[in-house]
Amino acid sequence: MKNIYMKNIYWFIKQSLTLDYRLFVVSKWSLSKKMMFYLIKYSLLIMRPFKKFKIGDDYANLYGQKIFYDSPYGIAGYQSILARHQYLLNLAEIKNLSLVIDVGANVGFFSKLIRELYPNSAIYSIEPIPETYKCLELNFQNDKKTKTKKIALSDKQGVAKMSFNPDQSSVSHFDNKGKIGVVVETLDNFIAKNKIKLIDLLKIDVEGFEHLVLKGAAKTLAKTNFLFIEITVEDNRNYTLSSLMSQLYSSEFNFQLIGFRNYDDTSIGKMPVMDCLFRNVKLQD
Repeated sequence: MKNIYMKNIYWFIKQSLTLDYRLFVVSKWSLSKKMMFYLIKYSLLIMRPFKKFKIGDDYANLYGQKIFYDSPYGIAGYQSILARHQYLLNLAEIKNLSLVIDVGANVGFFSKLIRELYPNSAIYSIEPIPETYKCLELNFQNDKKTKTKKIALSDKQGVAKMSFNPDQSSVSHFDNKGKIGVVVETLDNFIAKNKIKLIDLLKIDVEGFEHLVLKGAAKTLAKTNFLFIEITVEDNRNYTLSSLMSQLYSSEFNFQLIGFRNYDDTSIGKMPVMDCLFRNVKLQD
């Protein structure tokens, strides 16, 4: 038991320092802004044993704004997005994003990154869990260019059940035994209702149910330039890597991989989860 505890402590420290380095290298923030981020991050981590986390109540004052976070680890999750996701976006050398759709937004960290990198983007930030959605709304209450939507996206219209862990809201997912009821619609229907003609970037992170979002998005993918998607490989009975890749090609769209990140941050070995950035070459011709 003690060995497992020490192993987890070692893993957490290693991951935290790795994120510090990655953010330092990737971000264009000033040195003072980076140092302030690190100070706030570690202040929250130090206070963790003494303060019970409650989603919707806990936030960090960061550069003049409140950032409501999603776990007892404070803004460490935000840092992961700022460092790792920003690195992948930089690979694509995208100059401008006019419209972005964030499916599975959680509390909005990815949407925050987009606002940081592309200040003029119009963003649709989509999250179905009520407690998490409350944080999402709070994080964008003063952002008139970001529209938040409390729905789940899948391959059909209707209602569904989801599981929710208040200490790990980012892993909420469809679950027939779940206690949270949510409204469900397809991405194609959402796009039509909001009269969206072109999507510069579509991000999908729905904890192993990405295939259902894609299944309900055939028309949407044809008008999407870039796709940023989390793919769960390990212990996933919903799809295989091959079956998911087949959903990214048709006569109307063809997505080419630009870059990926292994969840384990290794270049070789097992790939439990990966973040992938694709470009629709049909729209580049």
